[in-house]
Amino acid sequence: MMRMTSIMRMTLPSALPLRWAFALATLCIGASGNASDGGYVDGSWSMPIGPGGADLRGLSGQVLNKDPGLALGNAMSALAVAERGGDGRAIHLALVQKANAEQHLGLFTEFLQTTLRALEVAQTISDPRLMARDLQNLSTAYGANMRPDNAIAEAKNALAMVLPTQDERAIAEAQLFLIHTLNKGGDHLEALKVGEVALERAARNNDELVQARIWLLMAEAFMEQERHVDALPFLAKAERTLDVSGTFNERFMLRVDRSRAFAAIGRADEADKALTGAIGMMEGSDSWSHQAAITKARYELELSRGDWRAALSLLQRIKDQDDSLARAHVDLKMAGLQMAYQMDRKDRDNAALRELNAQNESIIADQRVNNRYLWVLVCGVLVFGCACFFISRHSLRVMKRLKRKNLVVRRQHEEIEAKNLELQRQNLRLAETLISEEEKEIMIKEIHHRVKNNLQVMDSLLTAQGVSMKDEKVERMFREAQGRIRSMALVHEHIYRNEHRTDTTLQAYISQLARNVLVAYGLHDRVSVTVNARLPVFDEETLMPLSLVVNEMLTNSVKYAFNGRDSGHVDIVIRTAGDAYELIFRDNGIGHSEPGGAGREGSFGLELINALATQLNGELRSLKGAGTGFCFTFKPDGRVLRVAS
Repeated sequence: MMRMTSIMRMTLPSALPLRWAFALATLCIGASGNASDGGYVDGSWSMPIGPGGADLRGLSGQVLNKDPGLALGNAMSALAVAERGGDGRAIHLALVQKANAEQHLGLFTEFLQTTLRALEVAQTISDPRLMARDLQNLSTAYGANMRPDNAIAEAKNALAMVLPTQDERAIAEAQLFLIHTLNKGGDHLEALKVGEVALERAARNNDELVQARIWLLMAEAFMEQERHVDALPFLAKAERTLDVSGTFNERFMLRVDRSRAFAAIGRADEADKALTGAIGMMEGSDSWSHQAAITKARYELELSRGDWRAALSLLQRIKDQDDSLARAHVDLKMAGLQMAYQMDRKDRDNAALRELNAQNESIIADQRVNNRYLWVLVCGVLVFGCACFFISRHSLRVMKRLKRKNLVVRRQHEEIEAKNLELQRQNLRLAETLISEEEKEIMIKEIHHRVKNNLQVMDSLLTAQGVSMKDEKVERMFREAQGRIRSMALVHEHIYRNEHRTDTTLQAYISQLARNVLVAYGLHDRVSVTVNARLPVFDEETLMPLSLVVNEMLTNSVKYAFNGRDSGHVDIVIRTAGDAYELIFRDNGIGHSEPGGAGREGSFGLELINALATQLNGELRSLKGAGTGFCFTFKPDGRVLRVAS
């Protein structure tokens, strides 16, 4: 928070940015396209440095970490100097510095735009290594803007760009970056396939360090798929090399991942030993990400031990850390917006001042010319005494005209100053309005984020309570309640993650909902679900009851349709039907009469579906044929008869 305050109160000195701009431009001009330093290390990308520029690059990095607002001003000044010089590499490096500062300030939209411009400059230079690095920076920018599909696509393009160069180090770094991006984007199967190809190449090059890093990333992919037993051998192989040659962050995450994997398979003592080693490495460090990783690993360890009270306390701490991180991101973005506005206003003021100075210089030049003429006339009076009267008269007339011009210039100058002051006031009012709208949007996202977190806490509480239950019927009721809570939490998560995105579809949302239900009942490897819902995502008032209807139908099939079978399949179709919509649900199970388990364990599920159907102004009917099928026609845009209680 101290750094946030310093950014918001910062005023840029007039001389320091120019000196930094000149220094950065000099560094850019001297940079070589064949520099070998830099690459993908610890999940981040470092740019190469030209000969003689390492010291200045290090100083620039220190300024970026301590004061990103000042670094942004320096980068913009360097960009202006480079553009006036017309040097492509100087412009490119200034753009990279500007993008780094915008990323630190949380200006992710501006970060994406600047990175795209840097890529265009690199294409004009025709340097494939430089273009590959820019594509990786572009992938990072897409990830920061919550567009994982674009991030994965650009990471693949970066690998394709560097493969023809036959630079093994650059290829290995591009493969590591792609695996890391696939893991972050949730495509873990593709990450494992790329990892196998990268391992073969690293084995041919006898590069043990690259192999160890690939094993670590593949182990993380297995763990995200909850295949902890498969992840342990990869962690063990990576440990032999990374404990000797790996970075601090790699050795730390290796111990945390081992602890999580051991905890997941019930080996609490070994998990505790690995976690103790990670905590020992944290002595004297206050890294936010490391503290969060330790807290999450301790939470999973306490869950494996069955200490629900300690696990609940750690879960609350994780929630508090997430909330604090979200608030810090909001504060940083607000500071970045204010800094960008101040810098833009200062540029406009400087431009107006330069124009005014040019006008004054023109007036002074005219006055000097007139004064020279006057001196010529005075000398002429001395030489030509007979014309003294006429010359004096002419001189008086010239002086009067100059005075009138000076008065006109002075009045124009005052009018320009008054107009500039009025424009500054209007810009200030406009900036305050924009900042207010941004605060409202951020607050709405924060509310949805907190609701989702509270629902997850309720889910965890029901999990903890259900473990101690001996009655199978009560346990099943708890599990059904958890499914409904997860469906509502998924709606809120979709709203605050995709509020302004137009490329999201209902199919992706329903697929995620079906995946959650199958995982909750442990049938994700036995039952497959096909979703055909190529429609835009509905609003919150429609999406919430529709999610609960799909959850109830799918839960009903999972519970009863596939008893005694090794596998099964479910089809879910949502399509338009005239001025309404139609949900068709069918499974290939043993079949039964009604959804919600009517006639078996009570009809609460059926009552809930009927209430939700009324809320959506819809109608539910059964379909004939093999298995169980239902057709639910609803019209969310019609008049709602009553709200389900």
